[in-house]
Amino acid sequence: MNILIVGDDGPKSHGLNILVEFAKRQFGQAPQVILTNSSPAMGRGYSISPKDPGLMLKDIEELAPNRYQVKTPHPADLVYLAMTHPDRFLRSGTFDLVLSGVNQGPNVGWDVMHSGTVSMAVIAATQFQACGFAFSQDMKNVNSHEWPENGSPEEIQYYRAAELYLPEILQEYEVIAGECWNFNFPALQGEERARGIVTTKIANYSNWKDRRDSSLPITPQLDDDIQKLAAGNVTVSQIELKLNPNLR
Repeated sequence: MNILIVGDDGPKSHGLNILVEFAKRQFGQAPQVILTNSSPAMGRGYSISPKDPGLMLKDIEELAPNRYQVKTPHPADLVYLAMTHPDRFLRSGTFDLVLSGVNQGPNVGWDVMHSGTVSMAVIAATQFQACGFAFSQDMKNVNSHEWPENGSPEEIQYYRAAELYLPEILQEYEVIAGECWNFNFPALQGEERARGIVTTKIANYSNWKDRRDSSLPITPQLDDDIQKLAAGNVTVSQIELKLNPNLR
């Protein structure tokens, strides 16, 4: 099995580094490649033309063995580049599992539709039939413009839940081609533990108040991912995108 680990918060992100660490522990000698953008980015946008997926090969910089960064503001580029040019990173084969994150901030509710972290897992599963896992860490009471600098002691403290529960998730969840799963870790204080790891549906509204349209009905439910995450659970949601659904 070949593993691609991607992140859209830049190469110094603590979330990326703990995902790399735990993936090595869980998957042992399986070939692993780390690919990130050169600076933090937001959203799922593409910049690679489907007619020329090798456009950004010249922008790949090797930071360490099997660890690369690409000068792109668009997270989706990372998966598209690796999946269409696996020979640039692997001795043989293609990537079977894509691990994305751990993102700085949650991706629940409607926000999964435009998340760069989630989109990388979705693209891997939908377009390339790999298994995709997306991971995000809630940072309760931290405004997006106040998030700490990547790799700083202030940032590291927020990833306690991810560090506690990532090993269990990587061990328990089966790698199945074409499946995509979205995981969110709650914000924990001190010695606090998560209430549980729960499978939830995705809420039909945004987690961010400034993204909610007052003209749309908002129906929070106790079992949706936003409410379960706020209650202190690790949330797990399956995402399925049908490119060729049955036509009525």
